[in-house]
Amino acid sequence: MELINWAGLAYAFLSLPSIALQLITLTVFATQPEYRQLPCYRIMFSIGLADTAQLLVHIIDGVAMLYDYLFTGLATTILGAVLFAAWMAMIPQHAVLAANRLMVVAEKTVSSECAASTKERRVANV
Repeated sequence: MELINWAGLAYAFLSLPSIALQLITLTVFATQPEYRQLPCYRIMFSIGLADTAQLLVHIIDGVAMLYDYLFTGLATTILGAVLFAAWMAMIPQHAVLAANRLMVVAEKTVSSECAASTKERRVANV
């Protein structure tokens, strides 16, 4: 096999198990009420949709490379636009998810410190 065929094989067959796991995870996030209620899981669901779009494009490109097919014109534009849009949508979502997690951790830390100081005040009768 030529180098491009090995690359196509890698693209297609590394993306297939990833998309299967992604679809299972998205199904769980969408169907379980405890996951739909929390903002972090809604953000992760949205990131998962962007990941799935990217994986689909990678699978299509991998299969095309296996058969030495070259996308031209409109197909290249559409596949490239989907891949780029999914990537650009995912970047700020990761930042929002990180900020969300930071706020949760900071809130837990502040809450535990407040609880500790309240206990200390009770013990000291302040």
